[in-house]
Amino acid sequence: MKKKISKLWLTLLCVTLALSILLTAGVFVEKRFEDTLNWALGIKATESSGAGSIKFTSEFTKKDANGVTLLNDSGKEVYDDEALMKEGDRVCKEVAAEGFVLLKNDGALPLDKSSTVALFGTASKSVVTSGTGSGQTGGNGSTFASSLKASGFTVNEASQEFYLNGAGKSYVSAVPPMTGTTPFTIGEVPWDVFSSDASFNDMVKCDVAVAVFARNSGEGYDISNGVSVVGPEDNYIICTDALTKAEGSKTGNNYLELNKAERDLLKGLKALKDEGRIKSIIVLLNTSNAMQVDFIKPDADDTYGVDAALWIGATGQSGVEVIGD
Repeated sequence: MKKKISKLWLTLLCVTLALSILLTAGVFVEKRFEDTLNWALGIKATESSGAGSIKFTSEFTKKDANGVTLLNDSGKEVYDDEALMKEGDRVCKEVAAEGFVLLKNDGALPLDKSSTVALFGTASKSVVTSGTGSGQTGGNGSTFASSLKASGFTVNEASQEFYLNGAGKSYVSAVPPMTGTTPFTIGEVPWDVFSSDASFNDMVKCDVAVAVFARNSGEGYDISNGVSVVGPEDNYIICTDALTKAEGSKTGNNYLELNKAERDLLKGLKALKDEGRIKSIIVLLNTSNAMQVDFIKPDADDTYGVDAALWIGATGQSGVEVIGD
Protein backbone atom coordinates (compact mmCIF):
# COMPACT_ATOMS: atom_id res chain seq x y z
CA MET A 1 0.00 0.00 0.00
CA LYS A 2 2.83 2.37 0.93
CA LYS A 3 4.59 1.66 -2.39
CA LYS A 4 1.40 2.52 -4.33
CA ILE A 5 1.05 5.80 -2.43
CA SER A 6 4.70 6.62 -3.03
CA LYS A 7 4.34 5.98 -6.77
CA LEU A 8 1.23 8.19 -6.88
CA TRP A 9 3.00 11.12 -5.22
CA LEU A 10 6.02 10.65 -7.45
CA THR A 11 3.80 10.73 -10.53
CA LEU A 12 2.02 13.89 -9.35
CA LEU A 13 5.35 15.53 -8.59
CA CYS A 14 6.68 14.76 -12.06
CA VAL A 15 3.53 16.05 -13.75
CA THR A 16 3.59 19.27 -11.69
CA LEU A 17 7.27 19.81 -12.46
CA ALA A 18 6.71 19.25 -16.17
CA LEU A 19 3.78 21.71 -16.24
CA SER A 20 5.84 24.31 -14.41
CA ILE A 21 8.66 23.99 -16.93
CA LEU A 22 6.21 24.25 -19.84
CA LEU A 23 4.50 27.33 -18.36
CA THR A 24 7.82 29.06 -17.72
CA ALA A 25 9.00 28.32 -21.23
CA GLY A 26 5.64 29.40 -22.64
CA VAL A 27 5.79 32.80 -20.92
CA PHE A 28 9.31 33.35 -22.28
CA VAL A 29 8.27 32.42 -25.81
CA GLU A 30 5.15 34.58 -25.63
CA LYS A 31 7.11 37.64 -24.55
CA ARG A 32 9.98 37.01 -26.97
CA PHE A 33 7.79 36.40 -30.03
CA GLU A 34 4.77 38.55 -29.13
CA ASP A 35 4.54 40.31 -32.49
CA THR A 36 4.94 37.07 -34.46
CA LEU A 37 2.28 35.28 -32.41
CA ASN A 38 -0.13 38.23 -32.75
CA TRP A 39 0.39 38.14 -36.54
CA ALA A 40 -0.10 34.37 -36.73
CA LEU A 41 -3.27 34.52 -34.62
CA GLY A 42 -4.65 37.58 -36.36
CA ILE A 43 -4.61 39.71 -33.19
CA LYS A 44 -4.34 43.49 -33.56
CA ALA A 45 -2.36 44.98 -30.68
CA THR A 46 -2.71 48.51 -32.03
CA GLU A 47 -4.97 50.39 -34.38
CA SER A 48 -3.35 52.18 -37.29
CA SER A 49 -4.19 55.71 -38.33
CA GLY A 50 -2.93 57.83 -41.17
CA ALA A 51 -0.24 59.29 -38.93
CA GLY A 52 1.00 55.99 -37.52
CA SER A 53 0.05 53.68 -34.68
CA ILE A 54 -1.70 55.04 -31.61
CA LYS A 55 -2.08 52.64 -28.68
CA PHE A 56 -4.10 54.85 -26.36
CA THR A 57 -6.18 57.97 -26.66
CA SER A 58 -5.97 60.57 -23.92
CA GLU A 59 -8.39 63.26 -22.81
CA PHE A 60 -5.38 65.48 -22.15
CA THR A 61 -4.22 65.98 -25.72
CA LYS A 62 -4.21 69.32 -27.49
CA LYS A 63 -6.72 69.77 -30.30
CA ASP A 64 -7.12 72.16 -33.19
CA ALA A 65 -10.14 74.41 -33.85
CA ASN A 66 -12.02 71.46 -35.35
CA GLY A 67 -11.44 69.23 -32.34
CA VAL A 68 -8.83 67.06 -34.08
CA THR A 69 -5.96 65.85 -31.91
CA LEU A 70 -2.69 67.59 -32.71
CA LEU A 71 0.27 65.40 -33.65
CA ASN A 72 3.95 66.32 -33.60
CA ASP A 73 6.45 65.70 -36.41
CA SER A 74 6.88 62.11 -35.23
CA GLY A 75 3.15 61.42 -35.44
CA LYS A 76 2.69 61.34 -31.67
CA GLU A 77 -0.06 63.10 -29.76
CA VAL A 78 0.73 66.52 -28.32
CA TYR A 79 -0.24 66.61 -24.63
CA ASP A 80 -1.63 69.52 -22.67
CA ASP A 81 0.85 69.37 -19.77
CA GLU A 82 -0.93 72.05 -17.75
CA ALA A 83 -4.27 70.22 -17.89
CA LEU A 84 -2.56 66.92 -17.11
CA MET A 85 -0.85 68.33 -14.01
CA LYS A 86 -4.07 69.98 -12.87
CA GLU A 87 -5.93 66.67 -13.08
CA GLY A 88 -3.06 64.92 -11.32
CA ASP A 89 -3.35 67.38 -8.44
CA ARG A 90 -7.10 66.83 -8.25
CA VAL A 91 -6.77 63.05 -8.11
CA CYS A 92 -3.96 63.25 -5.57
CA LYS A 93 -6.02 65.44 -3.25
CA GLU A 94 -9.05 63.18 -3.64
CA VAL A 95 -7.02 60.09 -2.74
CA ALA A 96 -5.43 61.89 0.21
CA ALA A 97 -8.74 63.09 1.60
CA GLU A 98 -10.21 59.60 1.38
CA GLY A 99 -7.05 57.90 2.66
CA PHE A 100 -6.21 59.89 5.80
CA VAL A 101 -6.93 57.81 8.91
CA LEU A 102 -8.30 59.27 12.13
CA LEU A 103 -6.48 57.39 14.90
CA LYS A 104 -7.91 59.29 17.84
CA ASN A 105 -10.40 62.09 18.44
CA ASP A 106 -11.51 63.18 21.90
CA GLY A 107 -13.67 65.96 20.51
CA ALA A 108 -10.84 68.12 19.17
CA LEU A 109 -11.80 67.62 15.53
CA PRO A 110 -13.16 69.16 13.40
CA LEU A 111 -11.50 72.45 14.26
CA ASP A 112 -13.40 75.71 14.40
CA LYS A 113 -12.28 77.88 11.47
CA SER A 114 -11.71 80.75 13.88
CA SER A 115 -8.95 78.77 15.62
CA THR A 116 -5.36 79.92 15.73
CA VAL A 117 -3.09 76.99 14.96
CA ALA A 118 0.59 76.64 15.78
CA LEU A 119 2.73 73.97 14.11
CA PHE A 120 5.39 72.19 16.12
CA GLY A 121 8.08 69.64 15.30
CA THR A 122 10.98 69.48 12.87
CA ALA A 123 8.70 67.65 10.44
CA SER A 124 6.32 70.61 10.30
CA LYS A 125 8.66 72.58 8.04
CA SER A 126 8.72 70.06 5.19
CA VAL A 127 6.32 67.45 3.85
CA VAL A 128 7.07 63.76 3.23
CA THR A 129 5.48 63.33 -0.20
CA SER A 130 6.75 59.82 -0.95
CA GLY A 131 9.34 57.21 -0.12
CA THR A 132 12.86 57.51 -1.48
CA GLY A 133 14.31 55.83 -4.56
CA SER A 134 13.03 55.26 -8.08
CA GLY A 135 9.41 56.14 -7.33
CA GLN A 136 10.14 59.32 -5.42
CA THR A 137 7.56 62.05 -5.94
CA GLY A 138 8.20 65.74 -5.39
CA GLY A 139 5.66 68.13 -3.95
CA ASN A 140 4.14 71.19 -5.60
CA GLY A 141 5.46 73.59 -2.97
CA SER A 142 2.48 73.40 -0.60
CA THR A 143 3.22 73.10 3.11
CA PHE A 144 1.29 72.33 6.28
CA ALA A 145 1.13 76.05 7.03
CA SER A 146 -0.05 77.06 3.55
CA SER A 147 -2.72 74.35 3.59
CA LEU A 148 -4.13 75.53 6.91
CA LYS A 149 -4.08 79.15 5.78
CA ALA A 150 -5.86 78.28 2.53
CA SER A 151 -8.58 76.61 4.59
CA GLY A 152 -9.17 79.77 6.60
CA PHE A 153 -7.19 79.10 9.76
CA THR A 154 -4.87 81.62 11.38
CA VAL A 155 -1.39 80.10 11.60
CA ASN A 156 1.11 81.17 14.24
CA GLU A 157 4.05 82.60 12.28
CA ALA A 158 6.48 82.62 15.19
CA SER A 159 6.68 78.83 15.48
CA GLN A 160 7.25 78.47 11.74
CA GLU A 161 9.97 81.14 11.86
CA PHE A 162 11.70 79.21 14.65
CA TYR A 163 11.88 76.00 12.62
CA LEU A 164 12.60 77.60 9.25
CA ASN A 165 15.03 80.36 10.15
CA GLY A 166 15.61 80.31 13.90
CA ALA A 167 17.30 77.96 16.32
CA GLY A 168 15.31 75.02 14.97
CA LYS A 169 16.68 75.38 11.44
CA SER A 170 19.76 73.24 12.08
CA TYR A 171 17.67 70.29 13.29
CA VAL A 172 16.84 68.10 10.29
CA SER A 173 15.75 64.53 9.64
CA ALA A 174 17.69 62.24 7.31
CA VAL A 175 17.40 58.81 5.74
CA PRO A 176 20.18 56.73 4.14
CA PRO A 177 20.87 57.02 0.40
CA MET A 178 20.23 53.94 -1.71
CA THR A 179 23.90 53.00 -1.94
CA GLY A 180 25.19 54.37 1.36
CA THR A 181 25.21 53.55 5.05
CA THR A 182 24.40 56.96 6.49
CA PRO A 183 22.21 56.36 9.56
CA PHE A 184 18.61 57.44 10.08
CA THR A 185 18.20 60.72 11.96
CA ILE A 186 14.89 61.96 13.39
CA GLY A 187 16.31 65.40 14.14
CA GLU A 188 13.70 66.71 16.56
CA VAL A 189 14.49 69.93 18.45
CA PRO A 190 15.08 69.23 22.17
CA TRP A 191 12.47 70.81 24.42
CA ASP A 192 15.05 72.84 26.36
CA VAL A 193 16.24 74.46 23.11
CA PHE A 194 12.65 75.22 22.14
CA SER A 195 11.42 76.46 25.52
CA SER A 196 14.50 78.64 26.16
CA ASP A 197 14.19 80.49 22.85
CA ALA A 198 13.44 84.21 23.10
CA SER A 199 10.34 83.75 20.95
CA PHE A 200 8.89 80.91 23.06
CA ASN A 201 5.92 82.87 24.41
CA ASP A 202 5.05 84.05 20.91
CA MET A 203 5.38 80.52 19.48
CA VAL A 204 2.85 79.03 21.87
CA LYS A 205 0.15 81.67 21.37
CA CYS A 206 -2.53 79.47 19.83
CA ASP A 207 -5.76 77.65 20.41
CA VAL A 208 -4.54 74.41 18.85
CA ALA A 209 -1.05 72.91 18.90
CA VAL A 210 -0.40 70.65 15.90
CA ALA A 211 2.65 68.43 16.36
CA VAL A 212 3.92 66.87 13.13
CA PHE A 213 6.04 63.71 13.25
CA ALA A 214 7.46 62.11 10.13
CA ARG A 215 9.34 59.00 9.09
CA ASN A 216 10.59 57.97 5.67
CA SER A 217 12.32 55.06 3.96
CA GLY A 218 12.95 53.60 0.54
CA GLU A 219 15.09 51.35 -1.59
CA GLY A 220 18.40 49.87 -0.58
CA TYR A 221 18.19 49.59 3.21
CA ASP A 222 16.10 48.26 6.08
CA ILE A 223 14.50 50.40 8.77
CA SER A 224 16.11 50.14 12.18
CA ASN A 225 13.36 48.58 14.28
CA GLY A 226 15.41 47.60 17.31
CA VAL A 227 14.56 43.92 16.81
CA SER A 228 16.29 42.62 13.67
CA VAL A 229 19.80 43.43 14.81
CA VAL A 230 22.06 42.05 12.10
CA GLY A 231 25.49 42.95 10.82
CA PRO A 232 26.50 45.73 8.43
CA GLU A 233 26.93 43.13 5.70
CA ASP A 234 23.13 42.80 5.73
CA ASN A 235 22.74 46.56 5.27
CA TYR A 236 21.32 47.12 8.74
CA ILE A 237 21.45 50.83 9.52
CA ILE A 238 20.98 52.39 12.94
CA CYS A 239 19.00 55.46 13.96
CA THR A 240 21.30 57.92 15.68
CA ASP A 241 18.69 59.52 17.95
CA ALA A 242 16.11 56.80 18.51
CA LEU A 243 14.64 56.24 21.96
CA THR A 244 17.00 54.14 24.07
CA LYS A 245 16.12 51.40 26.54
CA ALA A 246 17.19 53.72 29.35
CA GLU A 247 14.65 56.26 28.07
CA GLY A 248 11.81 53.73 28.04
CA SER A 249 12.09 51.84 24.74
CA LYS A 250 11.56 48.09 24.92
CA THR A 251 14.23 47.48 22.28
CA GLY A 252 16.17 50.66 21.65
CA ASN A 253 17.17 51.84 18.17
CA ASN A 254 13.59 51.72 16.90
CA TYR A 255 13.10 54.36 14.21
CA LEU A 256 9.35 53.71 14.20
CA GLU A 257 8.63 55.00 17.71
CA LEU A 258 8.79 58.57 18.98
CA ASN A 259 12.19 59.46 20.35
CA LYS A 260 12.90 61.37 23.56
CA ALA A 261 12.81 64.83 21.97
CA GLU A 262 9.45 64.12 20.32
CA ARG A 263 7.99 62.79 23.56
CA ASP A 264 9.34 65.79 25.46
CA LEU A 265 7.65 68.05 22.92
CA LEU A 266 4.29 66.43 23.63
CA LYS A 267 4.90 66.60 27.38
CA GLY A 268 5.78 70.28 27.09
CA LEU A 269 2.64 71.01 25.06
CA LYS A 270 0.55 69.12 27.62
CA ALA A 271 1.99 71.30 30.39
CA LEU A 272 0.91 74.36 28.42
CA LYS A 273 -2.57 72.88 28.01
CA ASP A 274 -2.77 72.18 31.73
CA GLU A 275 -1.91 75.84 32.32
CA GLY A 276 -4.75 76.87 30.02
CA ARG A 277 -2.44 78.44 27.43
CA ILE A 278 -3.60 76.11 24.63
CA LYS A 279 -6.86 74.25 24.23
CA SER A 280 -5.93 71.05 22.43
CA ILE A 281 -3.06 69.00 21.00
CA ILE A 282 -3.31 67.28 17.62
CA VAL A 283 -0.69 64.93 16.15
CA LEU A 284 -0.14 64.42 12.41
CA LEU A 285 1.84 61.34 11.38
CA ASN A 286 3.38 62.09 7.98
CA THR A 287 4.73 58.66 7.09
CA SER A 288 3.94 55.62 4.96
CA ASN A 289 5.38 53.38 7.65
CA ALA A 290 3.30 51.95 10.47
CA MET A 291 4.55 53.64 13.63
CA GLN A 292 4.27 52.68 17.26
CA VAL A 293 1.53 54.92 18.64
CA ASP A 294 1.66 54.23 22.38
CA PHE A 295 1.47 58.00 22.96
CA ILE A 296 -2.23 58.12 21.98
CA LYS A 297 -3.42 55.23 24.13
CA PRO A 298 -5.87 56.12 26.92
CA ASP A 299 -3.30 55.33 29.61
CA ALA A 300 -0.92 57.86 28.02
CA ASP A 301 -3.31 60.82 28.32
CA ASP A 302 -1.86 61.92 31.66
CA THR A 303 1.62 61.94 30.13
CA TYR A 304 1.17 63.33 26.63
CA GLY A 305 -2.34 64.78 26.53
CA VAL A 306 -2.97 64.15 22.82
CA ASP A 307 -6.56 65.03 21.95
CA ALA A 308 -6.57 63.85 18.33
CA ALA A 309 -4.24 62.05 15.95
CA LEU A 310 -4.34 61.69 12.19
CA TRP A 311 -2.24 59.40 10.01
CA ILE A 312 -1.76 61.14 6.66
CA GLY A 313 0.74 58.80 5.01
CA ALA A 314 3.02 60.25 2.36
CA THR A 315 0.94 62.98 0.76
CA GLY A 316 2.02 62.80 -2.89
CA GLN A 317 2.46 65.94 -4.95
CA SER A 318 -0.49 67.86 -3.52
CA GLY A 319 -2.27 65.79 -0.83
CA VAL A 320 -1.08 68.09 1.94
CA GLU A 321 -3.45 70.75 0.59
CA VAL A 322 -6.48 68.95 2.07
CA ILE A 323 -5.09 68.89 5.64
CA GLY A 324 -7.12 71.95 6.55
CA ASP A 325 -10.32 70.58 5.08
